[in-house]
Amino acid sequence: GDIGTHLYGHKPIRGASYSKFTDEKEMALVEKTIKAGKFLFGTCRGSQLLTARAGGWLIQHVRHPSNHNVTTDDGLEFSINSCHHQMCYMYDLPEKDYQLYAWATELSPTHIIQGDVELDFDEKTLDSKGLFKEPEIFYYPKIKAICAQNHFEWDSNSKMGYKFINDIIREKLNK
Repeated sequence: GDIGTHLYGHKPIRGASYSKFTDEKEMALVEKTIKAGKFLFGTCRGSQLLTARAGGWLIQHVRHPSNHNVTTDDGLEFSINSCHHQMCYMYDLPEKDYQLYAWATELSPTHIIQGDVELDFDEKTLDSKGLFKEPEIFYYPKIKAICAQNHFEWDSNSKMGYKFINDIIREKLNK
């Protein structure tokens, strides 16, 4: 399910639905984990919840095919899956507050935000070809949260993806 826009201060788009009860229960667990100084790992909804907690927000509607390629910050490409129709947006945060590890390049034909309007892309969100970098795998250092918008547990074909995310987890845990 979607996370509520109340978690990041936006108005919901037409047709949005969420459970405030679920949001509050899950955010309480996030807060407890942060307070304990432990690392967080969120996939799909979990990454969206952690994005809101880190100060980011969500593009409320995108259309992704279930399998697609991502590019990493070190130039690797591999296939992942996703079923999300919301997308994490951390680009308004100071660059020191997030690390983008992997992205799809302008995969969704639509990026709807509050007010039911299409997002205007800021230059800092674009790759060298001028295409929007749709966040897929990222890290929020202030809350020690590793996030992936995809579902690695659904994809037995993404050996590179598994290795990539496990390397990030090992790196962060060993610091």
